Amino acid sequence: QYESCPSNVPSIMRGGTTAHHQHAIDPYAKGQIGYWDSDGDGLPDPLDTAPSLALASASPDEEGQVSCTGTANDMAWPSPNHSDVTVNTIVSVQYRVDGSPWEPASPADGHFDSFCEPFAFAVATGGGSHIIEAQAVNSAGNVSEIASDEVLIEGDPTPTPTPTQTPSP
Repeated sequence: QYESCPSNVPSIMRGGTTAHHQHAIDPYAKGQIGYWDSDGDGLPDPLDTAPSLALASASPDEEGQVSCTGTANDMAWPSPNHSDVTVNTIVSVQYRVDGSPWEPASPADGHFDSFCEPFAFAVATGGGSHIIEAQAVNSAGNVSEIASDEVLIEGDPTPTPTPTQTPSP
């Protein structure tokens, strides 16, 4: 214990130059500047944000092609003292149909590079009921919960949906 401090680790908060030259910063000093790691995953709380994704209703056409749009957002870290903030961006949105492998969706502006990203994708399906799922990934590597929608296409069911290219604006 150092004087009245319950922590016995070098810290820049204790003064002197030794700790500063050793880049020593204890958890309490980190907390003073917002670098808590509440869940212990190695990312400070302000960087450990989660993306969310809203999938708009899927609209099938007469040929069985389903066009989908949505928006992915990085949810701001709820600061206890200041405005909520995020420094992360959405880096990708992926979709799949009926449990098929994940495919990349297209960003509305041509790039996934901001905290709020509209996106679109289209997939050719056969008749029958299909489950469409989407998820977003942010720059910290965190993945959103999966959003899903069920579409019903008139006609004969086909076993394998086929992704189609969504033109970028």
